Amino acid sequence: MDIMGSARKAFGKAADGVSRGAEALRLESEIGDLSKRLDEDWAAAGRRAQVLLKLGRLEDPELRTLVSQAEALEEKILARQEMLRGLRQGQRVRRCPGCGASVVEMTEFCGGCGRKLPVCAKCLEPLSAEDTECPACKEPVTRA
Repeated sequence: MDIMGSARKAFGKAADGVSRGAEALRLESEIGDLSKRLDEDWAAAGRRAQVLLKLGRLEDPELRTLVSQAEALEEKILARQEMLRGLRQGQRVRRCPGCGASVVEMTEFCGGCGRKLPVCAKCLEPLSAEDTECPACKEPVTRA
């Protein structure tokens, strides 16, 4: 085999490797796109099932449980988004004395358990579960 033949053979192997690599990348990208569409379709199906359950046009105890769990997660996400907005606005975070959930200082009710959150009896400053005195007026906190 001459030098040109060896070079052609080596170049052919390298080109095959590059071609296989490119094909693998294309397939990985396609799989990612299809997986994303699948997730979107399942999410749409879940939202449709939620509507049908609420309308009473679908009865399935397992599905009802899954929808309830999803709705509870949505509520937690909304509560955390509210807390994040408050933090970005410079508000402090306090803990609910009932369930220990984090809540933004100006929130009146806990997003975790629904309990009315405590305020200082003297100045009405919001209190955290761990406060032993009011952060604003230094009044000692008395727990009921």
